[in-house]
Amino acid sequence: MFRTIGVIAGVDAEAAALFPGQSANVEALHGFMVRQVQFADRNIAITCSGIGKVNAAMAAMMLVEHYHADLLIVVGTAGKLNGRDGACFQIVEAVQGDYGASRSDGFVHYRAGAWPIGEAHAEPFYAAIMPETGLPKVRVITSVALWKALTMANGCIRR
Repeated sequence: MFRTIGVIAGVDAEAAALFPGQSANVEALHGFMVRQVQFADRNIAITCSGIGKVNAAMAAMMLVEHYHADLLIVVGTAGKLNGRDGACFQIVEAVQGDYGASRSDGFVHYRAGAWPIGEAHAEPFYAAIMPETGLPKVRVITSVALWKALTMANGCIRR
């Protein structure tokens, strides 16, 4: 069973919405503010990484190394810009839509980690097998323009 859970949010408002007012134990670590909460016999460390994959990866590494998180959960709005009903979704597929090359005829997408040359293609990442949650299943696509718009709208700049 998971004893310590690390929670990563992209913006401050998302992190603050989790267990509001339940902890006075907040510390700064490697540029991240981390709030610790006890819930259901588990230690929960919550941080706002700021927008982007690199920031989220740094926050994940810090939560595992310093707090010994044995489960990581990424929470947030994921740019919910469509009219689909529901406040909570299970992400089952993700496309890294901001990886590729800028060409004279526009932006060309490539599979993350591939050299941005040759025939263009973008392949999704699939979630590991998870228990049924009953949540609507969705696909998310990253976008530099989307993240910039959300950062400006939500006022979260990594400190």
